[in-house]
Amino acid sequence: MTKKIVILSFFLLAVLTFPLIFVQAQDQGGEGFKNPLQCETIAVCLKAVLNNIILPPLGIIAIIAIVWGGVQYIIAAGEESKIEKAKKTITYAIIGLIFVGLAAVIVNFIVTRISG
Repeated sequence: MTKKIVILSFFLLAVLTFPLIFVQAQDQGGEGFKNPLQCETIAVCLKAVLNNIILPPLGIIAIIAIVWGGVQYIIAAGEESKIEKAKKTITYAIIGLIFVGLAAVIVNFIVTRISG
């Protein structure tokens, strides 16, 4: 199960960051280079991408996992193995939500330190 989660996480990260690879400045006919992302620095762009594109879907996925764990718990109907599975789902989802929150805090802290 954890191997699938790790693979899915890397896949989502790759899919969400893939468009950034192709963002390149282009000459606009003698006007110089224009910034397609409208960011002043790379740190500001990184913060914007992480806070607005990557972290919100991860938080939504964690909340969905918590709800799914609750549904599993209700459906368990007293079976210990199913209850244990539901508790693990909820626990791992909460841990994931904590990591998403910590990621946002760490990114904001680092970007603030870098950009001054």
